[in-house]
Amino acid sequence: MAKWIVMQPETQLLFLRGAGGDTFEALDLGKRRLRRAGEDEVSRFALLDTFDGEVAARGALLVCSGAGADLMGSAGVTGARLSQPRCRPGYVSEMPAGPVTSWLAGVVSPLRALIAVAEGEVVHRRLDLVDGREKTQVRCTLWTLHGQTGAQVTILRLEALRGYDKAFRKLVEAITQGDMAVDLGPLAASAALRGVDPEEITGAVFDLAPEERIIDTATRFLRAQLAVARRNEPGIIADHDTEFLHDYRVALRRARSVVAIFRDVFDAATREELKRRLGALMAPTGALRDLDVYLIERDTYASLVSADRRRGIEKLFDRLADRREAAQAELAGWLKSPDYRQAMQECVMLLEGPGGLPPGPKAGRSALEYARPLIWKRYRKVQRVAARIDATSPDAAVHDLRIHCKKLRYAVEFFAPLFDGRDIARILKRLKTLQDTLGRFNDYAVQRQALGAFSAELRGNTRDAIEIATSLGALMAVLEIRQAKERARVAARFARFDAPETHRAFEAVCKPGGGAG
Repeated sequence: MAKWIVMQPETQLLFLRGAGGDTFEALDLGKRRLRRAGEDEVSRFALLDTFDGEVAARGALLVCSGAGADLMGSAGVTGARLSQPRCRPGYVSEMPAGPVTSWLAGVVSPLRALIAVAEGEVVHRRLDLVDGREKTQVRCTLWTLHGQTGAQVTILRLEALRGYDKAFRKLVEAITQGDMAVDLGPLAASAALRGVDPEEITGAVFDLAPEERIIDTATRFLRAQLAVARRNEPGIIADHDTEFLHDYRVALRRARSVVAIFRDVFDAATREELKRRLGALMAPTGALRDLDVYLIERDTYASLVSADRRRGIEKLFDRLADRREAAQAELAGWLKSPDYRQAMQECVMLLEGPGGLPPGPKAGRSALEYARPLIWKRYRKVQRVAARIDATSPDAAVHDLRIHCKKLRYAVEFFAPLFDGRDIARILKRLKTLQDTLGRFNDYAVQRQALGAFSAELRGNTRDAIEIATSLGALMAVLEIRQAKERARVAARFARFDAPETHRAFEAVCKPGGGAG
């Protein structure tokens, strides 16, 4: 059974492999000894964090038990521990005020909810380091967490009394010497209780080997993205927060982009089958994600119209919230169905079948050999499309540029580990600025179209229908003005992107023998 110890003198964290409280009491400390202070307290605990481990990634563990909510962690956590009354899973914005809530507010995304990522039994023990005269020099508090995975994590807080810094340091040395002194890091302790690898929590960067065959690289990537999607399924069904669905869709979209961009890596029939299967998995999620996006921006939409039009916007969003509830239930039912499980399993088996996927004409090229001409081709395509855009170009031309910029970014991000980080950073920074403008332009266009559809659905001459329609008209007028402003910025943004510095960065990455990291 794996066991971890999290040791915290003041705000410092050491994560040590070892045993629980009895081991500390048996330490040979010379004239000093660790003496139990009071009886053990045993209760149930829940380790709260976001699904992607935002709390643990910042070096802290949030343990909720009968004693309350204890946040034990990194710099910024006063005395290595903050406490307040027990909190429920949910959004930080909904938690009662307190020091734990204040710390979490600066760490956890407002779109992510805290959930119980691990549960089990916690034993709370207090020990005092005393000298030969039974004088207390250091106070020790232990929380030994017995997780349902079989892992054990002991969080140890040491507090030196004034004037006993030397005794404190000797105790730290005694605890950390020998086989115990294996620093695991805060994320590993959380992962142990969750029963997963740390990489599964944080979504570690996909690794690339320059000489690996590109078909093997692409296949590994597709498998990894399907695994990410599957890990998000329970969160979508439980409806903890909207980011589960977002991450699910991003994973499938990345997979589809690789299939589409690496068109000569797989044979044509396999490529089309992959695109079809991935598209079929993603299609049922669209309605709920669209509603999520609108509801997330509810306050923003209301702020865009005058005060006398906001009531109609609020009524519209009340209707959208009801529609979202129905859409979430429908999607949850689909994800739990035998048909969905079969569709996902067939997609997985296609990637994991014996002999691998049928190769295309360039399947045998190395990742580095394949990356350079692909990125250069995508870059030149963006240049050609942008060169044809002027003030008279139709909106469709701007949308086309946005799509080609997205393909270029996917390619650059995918192969980024193969190249010099500075060159990639320059490319992505300038590309992101251009994409932000193109994205806002597209968002306004899509929003206007969707709001127009909502308006068309309104029935009758009821007071609510009239009020909503009038407010929608005002909102759509504002969005039209904003879309026009973003449209006017496109040429200037592309000029900044296509500066000589950007061109040199692409040349450094794409020319043979250059830019490899």
